[in-house]
Amino acid sequence: MRIGLGIVAAFAAISLGGCSLFVGSGCTDDKATTWDLHEPTDPSTTLKIEDCRQDVDACDVLCTMELDANASNVNTMTGCQVLFDGETIHVEVKYQVDSNDPGCEVLGDDEPVPVVSG
Repeated sequence: MRIGLGIVAAFAAISLGGCSLFVGSGCTDDKATTWDLHEPTDPSTTLKIEDCRQDVDACDVLCTMELDANASNVNTMTGCQVLFDGETIHVEVKYQVDSNDPGCEVLGDDEPVPVVSG
C-alpha cells in the first residue's frame, strides 16, 4: 500500500504541472532585499515612483521593476514595501527563489520538483 501511495503522489505531481502541488514544501527559499533609489531617476522610473507615491497599489509595479533588474532566479514576489525618505526611495521586496536543496529536481520548465520516494 505504501508503494501505491508514492506512485499516486508522483502521478499527481506530474499531472498537475510539476511543483504546483508541492509549493512551499522545500523547493523555494524566501528572500528579502532593499534597494535605495535616489531622485532624480530616469523618466520611466520617476513615473513609477510618482504612481506609487499617489497610490499604494501601484507600488507593486516599482517593486517588480527593481526585482527584475536586480535579482535572478526569482520564482514569485511575495511582498512589496516602498518608503519615501526625502530624495531617497527605499524599495523592499520579499520574494521566493528556486531552491537547490537535496530532493528538488529541475524539470523541463525550470520549476523545481520534490523527488517522491516510496
